[in-house]
Amino acid sequence: MKPHILPLWLIALAGVAFAQTTEPAATGQPEILGQIPDGTPTATTPEPAPYEVKPEDIVSTTVTQDGDQTITVHQIKPIDLPPPPESAPAPTPQSLSAFQKRLAQRQALPRPQPLHLSATVYRSAASAARTHVRVWTQDATPITFWSSADFALIAGIQNFTDSQGGTHQLFLGWGNADLDLLRQRHATGLSPTPAPDIPSLPEGNATFTLTSGTPDATTLSALQALHELYQREYPRLLEAWQGRETARLQAAEAAKNPPPPEKDITIHYWRTEEPAAPAAQGGAQ
Repeated sequence: MKPHILPLWLIALAGVAFAQTTEPAATGQPEILGQIPDGTPTATTPEPAPYEVKPEDIVSTTVTQDGDQTITVHQIKPIDLPPPPESAPAPTPQSLSAFQKRLAQRQALPRPQPLHLSATVYRSAASAARTHVRVWTQDATPITFWSSADFALIAGIQNFTDSQGGTHQLFLGWGNADLDLLRQRHATGLSPTPAPDIPSLPEGNATFTLTSGTPDATTLSALQALHELYQREYPRLLEAWQGRETARLQAAEAAKNPPPPEKDITIHYWRTEEPAAPAAQGGAQ
């Protein structure tokens, strides 16, 4: 089910309407900042080409067997190494002033507000996913809500802005729960804990209903932005989640296979000078 545009938010809590008391001037649409992880492996630095040693440059060889792994140590003739890189020039007053200016500009930028959430996505064959979310606040005040958004998709958002121009950094821990299985286990006596009582949420709109606590204005604006981003960026978020899920399943399958045997190790070394003579015992007479 693809979500639609959010209406104005009226959130009911214990029969009391929770709504914004003022209408702040909007500064723009919420936006996702940066990339959304999609399971694509991180680019790695290619391994350097193996060093080739001519047989006539090998002075001595020692071979050690460690289980199925062979460790070969070659002492070779000294090699001319490239000169060390030159040290960086001392900063000039002009370059130092420019650096301080850039640093001041960066420090003047507003810092993103952290948003710590934990979520359980309840899935059922007969209904759309519903997510129970907890907001972790500094004063440990419990704030929980039910959402019609699938927070497995929202987990791909790392940094975002809200409609008031605020910047947020999302820290989200989440997991799945099979709602049909929970109901079955409770009905057959296998589990004493009943399935959660999920409130009715409007179909077609990414919305949420508070069940405990009252978020401050900054948190509320961030939660609204997440739901607006979910409904507006749904195809993009879904595609990224599918990529992450495919990568997760591939990694789980690869973990079942035995690790490849360790490669044999070859070490080359050389001496450039004789070791210093040991100092005389007891000092000079």
